[in-house]
Amino acid sequence: MSHFRESIERMIADPSVKEIKVADVPSTKRGDSVSLAGLVFDKPLVFRVRSCQVLVDFTGCTFEQDVSFDDCSSSRQFNFSACTFKGPANFFRLTFANHGWLANAVFGKARFESTASFQYAHFGETAESNNCADFNGTVFLGETRFNNCVASGWISFTNCRFEQNVSFERAKFNGRTVFSDAKFSAGVTFKHASFKQANFNKAIFGDAAAFVEVTMPNQLEPDPNSIFGVKGFLFREVKLLAPELVEFRGREDQHIDLSCVSFLSTDVSNVIFVDEKWGSRPVLFGLRSRNATMDEKLIEHGIEYLEHPLGSLLPSFGKVKQLYRRLRHNYERAGRYAEAGDFFIGEMEMRRLDVKNVGTALRWIYQNFSLLGLYKHLSLYGESYPRLGAWSGAIILTFAAIRTILLPGVTDVTMINRFFVELGNSIAAFMQMPISSTGFDVAERITSAPLLALLVISLKRNFERK
Repeated sequence: MSHFRESIERMIADPSVKEIKVADVPSTKRGDSVSLAGLVFDKPLVFRVRSCQVLVDFTGCTFEQDVSFDDCSSSRQFNFSACTFKGPANFFRLTFANHGWLANAVFGKARFESTASFQYAHFGETAESNNCADFNGTVFLGETRFNNCVASGWISFTNCRFEQNVSFERAKFNGRTVFSDAKFSAGVTFKHASFKQANFNKAIFGDAAAFVEVTMPNQLEPDPNSIFGVKGFLFREVKLLAPELVEFRGREDQHIDLSCVSFLSTDVSNVIFVDEKWGSRPVLFGLRSRNATMDEKLIEHGIEYLEHPLGSLLPSFGKVKQLYRRLRHNYERAGRYAEAGDFFIGEMEMRRLDVKNVGTALRWIYQNFSLLGLYKHLSLYGESYPRLGAWSGAIILTFAAIRTILLPGVTDVTMINRFFVELGNSIAAFMQMPISSTGFDVAERITSAPLLALLVISLKRNFERK
């Protein structure tokens, strides 16, 4: 295939050729390759090949003028590794088909110094393929658009730099999507995009970031190839330089689903959440539920891997507690106290359950009968005054029944009438205003004192902040 390279070199050297046009790539059989590596294109390049069966290698090429690969299709691979695009680069509707284990499109360590467009581009054909589009280490210095692109397989933007605005509006990421360690210096939008599995771990967002009406993963699928155990939307250890400009927003009639999103070790205290839906955890024997994050559900899985070299990246009680504290502050600042209360419960649950270096039985005792455990069971950490009311009613009725059975009474009064008399005495003792001074009164007053104190705390938490 060296004659094809020679023809390209002749067009580059010919001063009468103002634009290099490629309409066909000769091939004798499927699987052939063409190397244009290292060429310097000092003229505009228009590459419009309807069906390309070969590997076209542009590794290390420099494109000093406009480049257009729009409406091309390939059943093999384009390799643009370490290329420099000094002029606008257009890959509009470019289609990369699946091919074995190789990446369909390789732009690793490429450099785009002007605008770049991958709108309506297709990377791969099926989500089950092992193919990927490789943008690892790529630098985008101009505005970049991936609007309406479709990535069927694995697509990776690891260590990418986006210096100007970048848009992924209506992009469909049907396979594994990786933005780990990527840096977005300017604004980025993912409006109406959809993800099946994504990793933004340790990414940096320097300006606005819009995850608006995005379709997120809505179930935790097993991932047998990773100790993390699940496929979800990982937004861990992300650095937000302008958090007040970062938003996760749905619609009133269709909330954005955050039930499978992990914000572990990311400061979300000032992030905007609008019309969102979190995961849930049951409280009060499943009679009601509270908002919860994916990470809380993965705590047990994380404990199994605490000794693993990557165990520090898995959820732990401390990390989830920190996340819940940040979410609580966020929702309190927004005046959404019901949700803030849910995350406060989650924060306290992480404190209660975080018992180390003891046996299983002793851990259960600490978790349920420590002061923090009793605080949970009696009042749900001050968030449930109905629970306190139920405990109070149970104690009043219990002491009334004990008084009726054990204390001497008038013989001609029925047991029911005696019970109602003792019920009044029990209520008075519970409210620290005893009518008599029996041992039952003293016991009930001691029992009721912490409940009354917790009731004051609960009412204060639930009403004063509103």
